Formats: sequence, structure tokens, C-alpha cells
Amino acid sequence: MTSPGSGSSPPEVNTRGLEAVHLAAILDAVPTAVVVIDDRGSIEYVNAQLLSLFGYERDELIGHPVEQLLPARFRAAHPRLRAGFFDEPAARPMGAERDLFGARSDGTEFPVEIGLSAISSNGRILGVAAVVDLTERKRHERRFRATVESSPVANIMVDETGTIVLANAEARRLFGYAEHELVGRGVEVLVPEEHRDAHAGLRSRFLAAPSARQMGSGLELHGQRSDGTRFPVEIGLSPVSTAEETFVLAAVLDLTERKRHERRFQETVQSAPIAMVMVDGSGTIVLANTETHRLFGYEDSELIGRKVEVLVPPASRAMHPDLRGVYTDHPSSRRMGEGRDLHGVRSDGSELPVEVGLNPVDIDGEKFVLAAIVDLTERHRLEDGLRESNEALERSNMELQQFAYVASHDLQTPLRSVSGFAQLLAEDYGGRLDDTAEDWIRRIISGTETMQTLVRDLLAFSRVDSQATPFSEIDLGQLVDEVVELLEPSICELGATVERSDLPVVKGDPSQLMQVFENLIGNALKYHGDDPPHVRVVAERVDAMWRVAVSDNGMGIDARHHERIFEIFRRLHTQQDIPGTGIGLAVVRRVAHRHGGDVSLESAPGAGSTFTFTIPVLETS
Repeated sequence: MTSPGSGSSPPEVNTRGLEAVHLAAILDAVPTAVVVIDDRGSIEYVNAQLLSLFGYERDELIGHPVEQLLPARFRAAHPRLRAGFFDEPAARPMGAERDLFGARSDGTEFPVEIGLSAISSNGRILGVAAVVDLTERKRHERRFRATVESSPVANIMVDETGTIVLANAEARRLFGYAEHELVGRGVEVLVPEEHRDAHAGLRSRFLAAPSARQMGSGLELHGQRSDGTRFPVEIGLSPVSTAEETFVLAAVLDLTERKRHERRFQETVQSAPIAMVMVDGSGTIVLANTETHRLFGYEDSELIGRKVEVLVPPASRAMHPDLRGVYTDHPSSRRMGEGRDLHGVRSDGSELPVEVGLNPVDIDGEKFVLAAIVDLTERHRLEDGLRESNEALERSNMELQQFAYVASHDLQTPLRSVSGFAQLLAEDYGGRLDDTAEDWIRRIISGTETMQTLVRDLLAFSRVDSQATPFSEIDLGQLVDEVVELLEPSICELGATVERSDLPVVKGDPSQLMQVFENLIGNALKYHGDDPPHVRVVAERVDAMWRVAVSDNGMGIDARHHERIFEIFRRLHTQQDIPGTGIGLAVVRRVAHRHGGDVSLESAPGAGSTFTFTIPVLETS
């Protein structure tokens, strides 16, 4: 054949005698499949790895055309490509930028990567092909692409030139592009126009020292959609290195909703019906809502930036920084000055009685304290007036109604706000805060939820008489079934059984009687023993009354506590052991009294309990 064209000559190799034997041994020892062909495409040598890879015996290949190792669809074009190589036999990859495939002896195809080189042996030019099986690599690439494509987070991969090589479905949706509109374009198309020139330099600096980190830490970042609109983002960068080059995988989070929640938090605090003040670690006021300004008589600009002691009476100011420091060292959601009468001071120097709830808040590693301040002036005035009343029942009703008003309007709204935004902090910043901050957030949520439950139960207790509905005919059996359905998650979790006999139709308040069964059956599930709870509801007529009994196989109650447990706030277990408010059985007794009956208990430790309440038989004409 003609001598090679431009380029260096192939190395001379002696394939005769002992040297050929040594060469064959060396090629059989290398981990890569190797085939040697002459300029006509006839196979002169194959090593052991190639035989194993393609599934042939040596005599099935030696002397045969190399096209035997190619899929049938590529064989016709291969001689021309082979001739081109022998015209310029320089070392290079075969089929650059194309997907190559080999064909095994059984006809199955598999992806390959082929490196070509040439040697001169005894005056002839031979081609040497090193074949690498890409099956596993392609499988990993498919898994990687499938994982990235299905990720709920927008993922964009760029090469060292900043060209987008991959953009998953969420990235295309978020930025408003079709796949063909992103792949192959510079990543700056997703960057706001005024930042594009600087972005290339930032990208180069990242590639100079690649590491997984957040992009633009401490800065507010924005992306730009295909329609030109912009939105706040948070971007995590991760280098992905291959044998050829380093890529950058960017995970893009849309912060639009988070920013909206932050604005809502600010708006909610501002519009809260109680005074709310947030201070930083030094005691400086960083937020004070509208009610704070109204309550203490300051203009908007007169509180921000000042020490919180400006709201503390002069007699207490000197000790307040120390008390604040103690709280900062041991933060938790709690009332301030437990057991003491607290006062605030207005801008005109007048004092007012207050109740202060404290909640620690950690935002991006900085610690704040959110104080909810309730003006007790009106409450104290009412309490003073109630104490002067001679009728105990009227005084009790007025206290309950006033508490219901205060709880529903002055407690529940801010508690929901604090709990809701604390949960948002936990969801949005979960995993990004330290353990202490996440523990504080959990304490905020737990404390507000406990307070909400207490307020709700007190409202239920107070409304037994003050907000009761007219009596109507009620099928107690249907009512119990509804309660069982309501408690179904707890019943399933505990493996409990609840059964009932035929229950009568009575006349009463449906919502209050439902409360009775919900409390009694719920208590039977809550205070269970070692065995799965078993609850039975039966009814027996005694003269003009129905005796409805709810029995269980739970832990039981000592006789000396049988009367105490019906008193409001009386509990036999700590909040840590078994959560509760101590109001449920007080509600049961009060509802029974309103319906003209009573409630009683038969129980002993370890022998279960039977709660019996009576209700008049429905009179028929």
C-alpha cells in the first residue's frame, strides 16, 4: 500500500519469533480488548479480552473481516472509513462525536468506545483498535439523567464554557423553555441581563476551585424566565467531574413562595390584634407592629432601633437586661415573669398591666425574641368588678364569657400566627439551621399547640351553658358511630376495638353529646393498659332515665381520685407522660347536668373503668 500521508510514521514492531510471542502475551494481559487488522480489514490478532467481550473463539476471527465485529447496519460503510484511517494512520478516537456499537457473536449489540492507532510491522501498516465496553457507563448515564429529569428541583448542568448540556423538566417549566431552547445555549440566558457580563467571571472562579456550595451566599439572587420576568432564587452548585472535563450541576430553588410567606409574616405581625415586638440579641427592637405603637403611644419610627427597655417601667429597667440575658441563655416558649404582675410604660410615662409571651426565633443563624404583649387593663377592670358581685353563679358565667371572648380574639389569632410561621420556618429552613435552632422552633410549635388546645377546651367548657343550641331528637347509636369514625386513626394505630349495643333515641344538644362520647371513648384509648384497648358502649333504662355506660380495659383509677377527676384542670398524669388539659371530664359532667342527668365512675387500678352518664328518657305523646 502507499506510504502514510502527513503525520508521524507508525512505530516499527517485529512480530516474528520470540518478540511476537512476547507481544501476544503482553496484549493478552492488558485489561482492554484489542484487535489488530491489516489495510484490507482482515483480522490478524485478537487478545483474550476481545474474545471474552465479543463471545468468539480465536479461530472464528483470525483472517476474517473486522466488519464481523460490527452491527450489520454499519458494515457497508465501514470499509470506506477504514481506508480513510490507513491513508492517515494517526492515533485518534474512532467516530468522534458519534455513538459506536459492537456486535457479539450472538448478534446482540452494545455501546463501545474505540481508540485507533497504527504500527509498522515488516514493512506493512497495521491498525490497532482498543475497544472499551460502555454498557455500564451508559447505564449509569441513563440513571443519572433519569434521576435529574424526575427531580422536583430545577437542575441545570453546564460545561466549562458555560454551555447548557442538560436541563430537567422542572428547570424547563420554571424558566419557561422547551428542551431544545436551552441545551446548547449559554447559561447566562437564565441570568438577568444586568448581571450577565459578571456571571462569566464568577463561573470561571468556581471552576478554578470547584466545591459543593451555595451560590452568592448572602446575596439576593434572581433568575429570568423566557418571557423576561424575574423571580427570586436560591442556587446550590456542585462540580461533576468526568475523565474528559468538569461540569457544574446547579440546583435552582424558586423562592417566590417563601418570599411571599415572609411578606405575609410581616403583614400578619403588623395586623395582629395584640402588640408584638421582636428584638435582637442585644435587646434592640427590630420590629414593632401597629398595635404596639397604638398601645404604647409611639409613632412608627420611634421604636425601631431603640432598646426594648424603653417599654419597661423605670423601676424595673436596671434589672431587665440581666433577665433578658438569662432568657437568651435558656430560650423557650413561655410567659414572661411567671407568677409576677408585669407592667409596661407608655410614651407619656403612664403604666399599664400586661401579659407577655416570649418565643425564641432563629433566622439565618441570628437569634431574635418575639414578644406578644397583651394589655390586661380591661381584664383587670372586669375582674375587679366581678369580685364585687354577690352572686357566685353569675360571676362564674361572666368570667367564662369574658375568657371566651379574650381567648378567641386575643389569644387564638396570634397563637395561630406564631405556630403557623414557626412551622413555615421549620419547613423552609429545615436542614439549614443548626440543631439548637430547630429545637427552638419545635418548642415554639409545641408550646403554641398546647396553648391552642387549652384555649379550645376552655372555650368548649365555657360554652356548655353560654352558647348551647336547642335540644333535638338524637340517635345515640348513630352519634357513637360518628365518634368512632372520627377516632378511627387512633383506633387503628392502637389495634383497639370499639363495640356498642343498641342505643336509644334521646333529646339533647347533638354537639355537646358528641363531646361526651368523644371524651369518654378518647380517654379509654389514651389511658390504655398493656393490652390493646377494648371499649364497649351500652345503655340501660332505669325508671325515667337512661344509664349510658362506656367501659374499657385500661389502666384504671384509684377510688380516692374518682371525684377529683371531674374537676376542671385536675389531672392524674403529667403532661409529659400523657398529654391533656384536664378539662374533658369537667365538660362531660357539665353537659350531663345541662341535660338533667349526672355522671359517675366505677374503676380500680388495673381493672379498667366504666363511666356512666344519665339522660332522661324521651317522652312520647
